[in-house]
Amino acid sequence: MGRKIWFNEQQLVWLEEADPELFVEIVIQEEGNGEFSETGSAQNVSMHQLRDLLALKRAHPRHNIWRSWDVYRDAEKSEKIGPIPLYFDIDDATDPPNLKNAYVLTATCLDVLMEKEDWAGSSERLRVVFSGRKGFHIEVKPPFPIEAETMRKSLIAACKRKGLPLAYGNVFFQQTVLDTLHHEWVRLTGTVYSWRTEKGRVEARRVLQISVEDFRNLDIEEIVAMSKSGL
Repeated sequence: MGRKIWFNEQQLVWLEEADPELFVEIVIQEEGNGEFSETGSAQNVSMHQLRDLLALKRAHPRHNIWRSWDVYRDAEKSEKIGPIPLYFDIDDATDPPNLKNAYVLTATCLDVLMEKEDWAGSSERLRVVFSGRKGFHIEVKPPFPIEAETMRKSLIAACKRKGLPLAYGNVFFQQTVLDTLHHEWVRLTGTVYSWRTEKGRVEARRVLQISVEDFRNLDIEEIVAMSKSGL
């Protein structure tokens, strides 16, 4: 996104805790079209109230669905609440993605976040989302307003102190990236991430929300299996 984001009290909630009358932008992409496409997306954007997102998921069980990270007061976007929630994106950029490295980095970040009372300090203020293919998202509900980029830099330094190999910048291991959300769209949790292999076959996994306790009790193979269940 290329911008620093200060999270105020109004933004420090889970999405489902926000006023259901608020709006987000939605982009629905075809099955197998797993990467967000900037081309033509402006024509495909629709506004939906938060209360309607569950019905939207049910109406499009096989589509890739993206929502805006920003939340708005009205459909005309005349008043922006801002990003909800505070969000870290952990992806492995190797091909195929090394999900074990993404899992280890995510687990270490959770440890750090729970150690700092002004960041989270408790598993009740944290949760994990398996993004479906490349890694995980960590959603954070800090007790106090906080600036996301400062938090990210401190988190990188803390993970390095805990012994994770920092390759450069915000990249651990060889190509496992720790970032705040770097674009304005995020997959709608509970929907399907589907993509086409080089042979043209469609692969699919569900975008899973996972509690900290469950994340720690599951290995990456079990998480992937859960994400494929029923698809």
